[in-house]
Amino acid sequence: MAQGSEEQFGDEDVDEPVMLLTRAWPVRSRAAAFDAWQRSRHIPQIVGGGLLKGAAYYASVEEGVPASCVAPGLRMAVYFATGTRALSRWMVSPSLKEALSDGVTWFDAFHRLDGQSFTGNVYTPVHGTGETTATLLVSRWDLPTKSAHDVVADAYVAALNLLPEVVSVGVWRRVPDELVPIGYYRSPGQRMCWATFNSLEAQSTALASDAFKEAGRLFDQFTGDGRYATHEAYAFAFRCEWPTGEVIDQP
Repeated sequence: MAQGSEEQFGDEDVDEPVMLLTRAWPVRSRAAAFDAWQRSRHIPQIVGGGLLKGAAYYASVEEGVPASCVAPGLRMAVYFATGTRALSRWMVSPSLKEALSDGVTWFDAFHRLDGQSFTGNVYTPVHGTGETTATLLVSRWDLPTKSAHDVVADAYVAALNLLPEVVSVGVWRRVPDELVPIGYYRSPGQRMCWATFNSLEAQSTALASDAFKEAGRLFDQFTGDGRYATHEAYAFAFRCEWPTGEVIDQP
């Protein structure tokens, strides 16, 4: 992949929105300091560079949701770009290189996650949106064929849309690995479902319902046999917007 090229993701995808979803699992004794660094330095530095339209930061929900949706201690930072061309420029930019050099100093404070110290994926939408709301359920999975992915996504999304507490559901696909120059942005999760809720209470009610259990059974039916599949419940911490990098405490 040519460094610095603006054509890396292909002209056919130029106008698609892009989401970079990153995850880290800091040890408990360093989690508060890591959160403070993300808020005061890292995310504002990245967004303030002008190649992204914003970012949001979430922490895992550890109470009030089913054990299958709990990822204790996880942190998720999500970055949004107006299109793949903008993200391509960002991935080879000096500002990102500087931010990543700063970020790797935290790696010794992380538990391993999906076999790595830090994980991430670049996604483009199949349908729906990736809104930042008070709480989320993020489901990701790997299957051998596109048709299998489509069956899972259609059945799972239909089941989630029956939950009255759900605000929106979107399905996103991972861009091909060869188009992403940074190794830890090529993690498991070929498809991602992004379900939003307006509060912790709404999230808890929805995920405790019989309807969600049925959605989970549909999901498990297609993603069994040891294939990668995960559900993670998150709560909003803050967001950051271009061009100022200002930190905002409301979704």
